Amino acid sequence: PVWLAPSLGLALFLLVLVYTPLPDPVQAAALEWNFPKNLVVKDWPLSPDELAWLSTDGAVTAQRYRFTWQELEGSLLLVASQDWRAQHRPERCFTVYGLEVQASQPALAGAEFPLRLLALGAPGGETLYSAAYWLQSSSQITEDYAARIWDDLAPKPQPWVLITVIFDQPIDAQSPNAQALFNAIRETAHTSLTALNQP
Repeated sequence: PVWLAPSLGLALFLLVLVYTPLPDPVQAAALEWNFPKNLVVKDWPLSPDELAWLSTDGAVTAQRYRFTWQELEGSLLLVASQDWRAQHRPERCFTVYGLEVQASQPALAGAEFPLRLLALGAPGGETLYSAAYWLQSSSQITEDYAARIWDDLAPKPQPWVLITVIFDQPIDAQSPNAQALFNAIRETAHTSLTALNQP
């Protein structure tokens, strides 16, 4: 019948949408971060409660650091997983800690390097912090969660890292110094993710 081909096509499309490959937490857990020497990092372990909250929707490897980059200081959170459900929007975390997202805008930190810039503060109060985040795999960078979700439909989904940078005070996140920091972290993640995918 004439209706059979379109019906089969629609059914196949719906199956692709609901298909969820099983994540491989062991692969994501194998990630190691080798930061450049001019980015001074100090391990800042997550509490058991924080790790449990981050792992609610799937297996993750999460590491948190304090960093110093020239005159900039702040914290860096790296959440690796092969399941998009395990990588929450950072805005959710900020709300849990009592911070209000006062401004949010997409930006570019370089060619094909989109990220999201945020201004954070007390609800109804002054801006206290600047932040930025992006999602990165070995072949792609995005600040768009839809692109991250779409990648999970591949037969062999690759590990992704959600990278969140929070500065200790409001800064110009589009300044050359901040952009250089973002690119240094991006290169670190790219090296680690590429090494993970090599046989």
